[in-house]
Amino acid sequence: YAPDAKRGYYTSFIQITATGGLILSITVILITRKLLGEPAFKEWGWRIPFLLSGFLVIASYFIRKRLHESPLFAKAKATGTTSKSPLRDSFVNPVNRRLVLIALFGVTMGQGVIFYTSQFQAFTFMNATLKLDTVHSSIIMVVSMLLATPLFVYFGSLSDRIGRKRIIMTGMICGALFTMPLFHGIQAFAGPISEVTPATVDAAGKAVPAVMKALTPNIPAMIALVFCLVVFVTMVYGPIAAYLVELFPTSVRYTSLSVPYHIGNGIFGGFVPLVATSIGVWAAAQPAGTFANEHKSIIGLAYPVVIAFICFIVGMALMKDTRDVKLMDS
Repeated sequence: YAPDAKRGYYTSFIQITATGGLILSITVILITRKLLGEPAFKEWGWRIPFLLSGFLVIASYFIRKRLHESPLFAKAKATGTTSKSPLRDSFVNPVNRRLVLIALFGVTMGQGVIFYTSQFQAFTFMNATLKLDTVHSSIIMVVSMLLATPLFVYFGSLSDRIGRKRIIMTGMICGALFTMPLFHGIQAFAGPISEVTPATVDAAGKAVPAVMKALTPNIPAMIALVFCLVVFVTMVYGPIAAYLVELFPTSVRYTSLSVPYHIGNGIFGGFVPLVATSIGVWAAAQPAGTFANEHKSIIGLAYPVVIAFICFIVGMALMKDTRDVKLMDS
C-alpha cells in the first residue's frame, strides 16, 4: 500500500507497536502494583495484567479478520504467479537463499540483540542487578521509550531520502560500541548501593541523611542513558520493515522475510537475557580481582555486543541499499 518514495515513513509506524506494547505493559503492571499494594500483587494481583491482555487478543482478532491482501499479492494471485511452496522456493533458489542469509546475519540478528538489550535487558538490569525500586525503573523505562518513540518515524522517513543501509548500520555500530559504556553509566547513576551496611547506618547518626542522599538514584541521568540505548533501537528497527519488504520478490516475500526476522529476534535476541545472565553468573564465580569478577554486572553484555559487531561487518560487506526498489511498478 505504501508509495515507493515513502515506504520507510509509512512502515515505521508499524515498528512503533513493539516498543509501544512494552510501554503499555510496564504501565499497566505499575498501576496494578500501586493500586493493590505489593503483598496483594505478589499473591494474586499479577494475574490481572494477563487477564487484561485478553482484550488485546480480541481486538487483534477482529483487526486481522478485516485485513485484505496487499495489492501486489492480490495481483500475483490473480495472475497465478504466487509460489506453491514459498518456504522451499525461499531456499532452493540460490539468489533468494543468499538474500535470506544476508538479511539474517547482516541485519536482523543484530537488530534483535540491540532491541532486547536496550529495552528488556536494561529493565532487568535495573531491577535485578542494581536492585532499583520497581517504580523508579518503570518510570525510567517508560519515559525514555516515550521520548524515543517519534524517532522510529524520523529514521524511517530519513531512510527514504538517504537509504536504509546507512541508518541501520549506524545504529548497529553504535549499539556495538556504546552499549557497555551506557550500562556502566546507568550503574553509576543508580547509586553506590554496595557501600550500604547496617553498621554504617547505625553508627552514622547525623550522617544518615547524607548517606541516603548519595544512594538516591539520579533518575534524569538514567533516563538520558536509557534513551540513548532506545535511540539505537529506533535506528535499526525503524527502517528495517521497508528494507526487508524491498529485498524479496512478491511470490516469496512474506516467508523470505519472516524466516530471518523471527530467527534474528526470537533466537539471537530472545536469548539475550539467558546468555547475559549465564555469563554474569560465571563471572561472579571467578576469583576476586580477576577481570571477569570485577565486571560481573555488565560482562554478560559481551554477547549482544559481539553479535552486533558481526552483524555490522556482514551488513557493511554484503547488504545492498534498497530504497530505490520500485515495488509498485512490479
